[in-house]
This record gives sequence, structure tokens and C-alpha cells, in this order.
Amino acid sequence: MSAKRQAVSQCGALALVWTFAAISFFLQPARPSWAQAGQSPRGQGLGEVIQFVVRPTLSLGAMVLWYDAGGDAPFHGYAVRVGSALAPVLGLSVSGEYWPELGPRRAWAIQGEAIFFPVGRRRLAPYLMLHLGHFWTALPPGTIYTTEPAGLTKGFGLGFHGRVRDPLGISLEGLVRFDPRAANEQVRALVTYAPGIQRWPRPVAQLGLFVYGMIRLSGPWHFVEPGYGIESVTWVTTRDALALTVAVLHWQIPEPRRLLVPYLWDTRAVLVVPAWRRGKHDGILRWYIEGGPALTTMIEGPDGGLRAGANVEVGGSVDLRSLPRLTAGVGWFWVVRSSSDDLVRPTDQHGLLFQGGIGF
Repeated sequence: MSAKRQAVSQCGALALVWTFAAISFFLQPARPSWAQAGQSPRGQGLGEVIQFVVRPTLSLGAMVLWYDAGGDAPFHGYAVRVGSALAPVLGLSVSGEYWPELGPRRAWAIQGEAIFFPVGRRRLAPYLMLHLGHFWTALPPGTIYTTEPAGLTKGFGLGFHGRVRDPLGISLEGLVRFDPRAANEQVRALVTYAPGIQRWPRPVAQLGLFVYGMIRLSGPWHFVEPGYGIESVTWVTTRDALALTVAVLHWQIPEPRRLLVPYLWDTRAVLVVPAWRRGKHDGILRWYIEGGPALTTMIEGPDGGLRAGANVEVGGSVDLRSLPRLTAGVGWFWVVRSSSDDLVRPTDQHGLLFQGGIGF
């Protein structure tokens, strides 16, 4: 891949991580009257429910990394994370990791992390984590090996945090990370210290299950079957919300120039779309428009790795009161696409994503 396109893709991933951090400096839902009473946030203005609060956090623990360059063998290490919980749904941290033995080498990593809690910091709370940082290795003296991989590390993970006894808790998280010369899987178990978190109010959160389809505008990817995903929407005012979509897509990429005969890449991708949503009530209807960065990762094929871009969507929902809420939308989807394979054209992907589903 060209240095220019690699820089664009990496800057896009960096922008995605720090988007969470930037938003979190302006979003801190206070305990408004409608939240205390368990009512809808009607009549509240944006400035009436936002304030800025910092809560320090500290985590220590152990991890296992299945290192691709080491034959996918499990290697044990240690992790420390220092950060700030900036809002009930958002946080920012820096973590350091150390592997005393990673094949014939020792290894370290340091990375910035953005963490999103879609339903707030409840006693048992799921979260999404994105990271970007630096990974490096060192060989011991006298070894026959000569290479010491080092460079950018990027990835995402899903986890659960449980409060055991305030301010102590336990986090368990699984990650997919892209380190130099390797796409790796990782599991971490951490003991956390987060004073003051239990006093925060619970945000108004909604969850939805969706099915996705795509009309391709440009680029080689196309759907083999419908995509499936889950969406969380955390309302901070009557009209403003943070939305997060995580979907699994089944792609195929035809590459007629790859060999003497046409070749077809077949893979699955994970799509992560955080967004700022602006909505409006109209009786039982709610209309919305949202936008934000987009991120995809594919496990195999010519696009293995992490890709960043953008997404804009419009849609609406019908509140059936005692029944699940019906929701539909359409959006423009763009991902910067580059490849390390000289036979694969690095064409950006553009498409129209259609979605329909139910909400709770």
C-alpha cells in the first residue's frame, strides 16, 4: 500500500478513537428532573443537562495474547490502565502492556483507548473499546533471530465491567488487535478502581436489533447475505443522543486480476459506527438524522486489518407502546480502503446501507 493511503487510513482510525474523547468533554448528563422521575426527557434543552465531570480510574491485571506470528500460541502478560471517566457513557485512558515472553522476544505496547458504555455504568455494564498506539519487541542477547517487529497497533474490543464493592470492580474484555506483522486475539482480566462512579445517574438508553442490506455505489465489496447487528441509543436530551452500532457483515470481493483465473475473496467483517443523533418526536413517530465515523475490520482477504471512514444516516421509528418499537433507516457508508497486495486495487468503498429492525 502507498505511504499516502496508509497515512489516510491510520489517521482515520486515530480520528475514530479520539472522536469518543472529544465528545466526552462536552457530554456529561447530570441528574435532570425527568430522569429522577423516570419520565421522558421532553422539554429539556441541551444546555440544561450537560456538565463536565472527571473521575479518575485505575486498572491492573493479566492477559493472554494469541500471537499470529508465533503460530497463534497463547502468551501471557500484564497490563495497567490509567484514565478518566468523563461521562456516564464515555471514558478515556492510556494503557501499558508487557509480555515477558512472546515467542523468542519480549514485547511492550502503549496505547490510547476510548471506552463507550452504551447503557451507562451500571453495576454490570457492557462496553466497547477502541485503541491506537505503539507496539515493539526486543530480542535477548545471543539469539539466532534478527528481526524485532515494531510499529502501529490498533484494534477494538468488547467487555463487561462489574462493580464488586465500590469503588472496586472487575473487567473482562476480549479484543481483536492489529500489531506489526500480525492480527491477534487477546483476553484481559483487570481489577478496577473507579471512585465516585456509583453516584452517577443512569442515562436513558435504548437497544435495538437490526438487519442490514447494501446498494454498492463504488468499490469491490458486496453483501453475500444480509448483515445483522445491535444498536444502542443513549439519550442525553429530548433531541440529542449518542448512538452506537456493531454489526457483522458477510462480504465477497471479486479479484479477476489475482491469478490466471478469476478469484473471489470471501470473508466476514465487523462494522462499528458511533454517531451523534439528532431526533424529533411527532406523536408516536420519532425521526432522526445522525452522522459520525465508521470502522470495519475483516479477518481475511486482501483487506485484512482496520479501516476507517464515515457514515451519515436518516431514519425513523414507530412507538407501539406495549410492543417493540419498529425502526428503519438508510445511510451513506464510506470506508478508506487500501491494500498491501499489489494485485488488489485500493478503491474506496461507497454504498447505501439500509436497515430495519425492532427496538426495546
